[in-house]
Amino acid sequence: MHPQAVVTGVDVVGGYEKVFLETCREAGLEGKFLGGSASLIKKLPVRSFDLILCSYALYFFTDLIPAISRILTANGFFVAITHDRNNMKELIAVTKDVLARNNMLKEKELPLETIISQFSSENGMNLLAPWFGQVKMVDYFNSLVFRPEDGTKITEYVHFKGPFLLTGTEYEMEWVVQLLSIQFQQASFLQHGFTISKNDRIFICSLPSDGHVRQ
Repeated sequence: MHPQAVVTGVDVVGGYEKVFLETCREAGLEGKFLGGSASLIKKLPVRSFDLILCSYALYFFTDLIPAISRILTANGFFVAITHDRNNMKELIAVTKDVLARNNMLKEKELPLETIISQFSSENGMNLLAPWFGQVKMVDYFNSLVFRPEDGTKITEYVHFKGPFLLTGTEYEMEWVVQLLSIQFQQASFLQHGFTISKNDRIFICSLPSDGHVRQ
């Protein structure tokens, strides 16, 4: 980064401002925080940002891809990191099974599955291509493996991911997470371990266009 670069953070959670600005200072860069929804980028100046990063969030506002293209400089880059459609499929399957057996599963898909499907490895190119003359893809294949003796680690991971898994639901969080922890420990023991898919894809976009140019 250029030593005089200004790093602008945008987040609907205003509480992130302090840690964001501290991180910028630690990196020796000037930081600026804009609290509010991502839609505020529509008000930012045209071709005003050399680099735009969106990490595991674009599925919440794919409608703003044109606005992102508009504020990117002609020789700038937009980098978006996202999951593939099968990311955490094993974790999601067990969650749905636990909810179904307790008569709590109301829909075929969890809201989380719907959210991820809005911008994933599979459809990201089609969504980005109309607005950028060049889109490169870098795949990151990964998996998280728990051994039968990793019972405590499984519990910690389920508690960590519980709010994300149950995003958009009205379930009693702590109760469901406790059930999930027990279920995962049993599954890990019976299956001699438990593997969770964690594949992601990075999209590196350049040459912002007006939406009519495809390459």
